[in-house]
Amino acid sequence: MATVTKNWKTLTIGQVEELARTLLDLADRYPLTLVTERDFYPAVVAHLSKEHNVAEEVVIDNVGVIDFRVTGTTNPAYLELAVARRALGNLEDVLAVAGDAYSTFKPKQDATKNGEAFSAHLRRALRDSGRAGVRIATSPELAASTNKTELWKLSMLQGGATKGRFLLLLDLREAPHEKADLEAKYLKVAETWMEGDAVARVVYAHRDVVFHFDVSQGKVKRRETALKKKAKKH
Repeated sequence: MATVTKNWKTLTIGQVEELARTLLDLADRYPLTLVTERDFYPAVVAHLSKEHNVAEEVVIDNVGVIDFRVTGTTNPAYLELAVARRALGNLEDVLAVAGDAYSTFKPKQDATKNGEAFSAHLRRALRDSGRAGVRIATSPELAASTNKTELWKLSMLQGGATKGRFLLLLDLREAPHEKADLEAKYLKVAETWMEGDAVARVVYAHRDVVFHFDVSQGKVKRRETALKKKAKKH
């Protein structure tokens, strides 16, 4: 059998965004199967392996474990993944994730008022479906403070050929984040936790919106300098 050589230079933002959209589509198709970060690992490897060589949970000296290393002829890339799980307290998500849990709840007209009873009913439905660990609450997995270690690890990767440092934020909840607010919070964390001028490319993906921004300690300093210059003019 002939060996197939995968000719590519590096993992791009566009490819990471395409990966994110694929993962979101799979999550909607299999809501009780794809819930946590690790549930998505096989899908990430399968998608990226179409064009790249992918290894998961790679140990890097003086850095720790990186979720994915994407290698080829040149320019290795690294990808960290964070997943915000569905907020199952939302009735539309309940219908999508727990199947007939809502339709079997009595009386239905009190479902939004009697949240405690409905949550117990939903937990039983999830337990019966084999997903008892699914939480009925929003989760902080995408917060900048939660992912400060991931930013640090990405900034510590050595080597001039290491140009791709990605943090993919996959949001399965109903309402998306605002780009300006999320970027500001990540820049604030980067100021303390990132090393040198290494750039981490944060890609945020929600079923309604996909966007990206770069964070680095250097970007924080440049923004501060620009604000000071603007203040002097006024």
